[in-house]
Amino acid sequence: MRGGTLTIEGNAGPHAGSGMRGGRLEITGNAGDHLGGPLAGELAGMNGGVLIVRGKAGAFAADRMRRGLIAVLKGSGDHPGSRMIAGTLVVAGGAGEMPGYLMRRGSILLDRAPKSLSPSFVECGAPESVFAAVIDRHLIAEGILKRPLLGNAPQRYGGDNAVLGMGEVLFPR
Repeated sequence: MRGGTLTIEGNAGPHAGSGMRGGRLEITGNAGDHLGGPLAGELAGMNGGVLIVRGKAGAFAADRMRRGLIAVLKGSGDHPGSRMIAGTLVVAGGAGEMPGYLMRRGSILLDRAPKSLSPSFVECGAPESVFAAVIDRHLIAEGILKRPLLGNAPQRYGGDNAVLGMGEVLFPR
């Protein structure tokens, strides 16, 4: 998908949004494993656009995502944002184990503290962030969320330092 808007009324299977380069894909139900992730033999998953899941997503959402925005509004399975190359993943409703495992760059925004993070993430404190206010405003203006997700000074973890280590996981304190 390179542009336009597509709405799936109901559930979508595995690899929904894989290969997206632009446009907006909205799934009103749940999505399977590897949401926005690469198919077998591909090096990168989603490469642009906006993907919104109004329900839950399976394991490995945003795996090897290169660019774009994925928003999952009722929780995700384990390893959301694993091996992310770049881009933004928003998970409301709770994320599974080890979000951002082996991510290189990118941002993972959660509505609560994760169950567990990889030990190679580093706590960066909770500095006041303009980014948090801007992304909250954008998500509300786009109709993705109804209220702010992060607030003024979200808790920030940098990593995954087992690889490049330029990614971040943010969640409210």
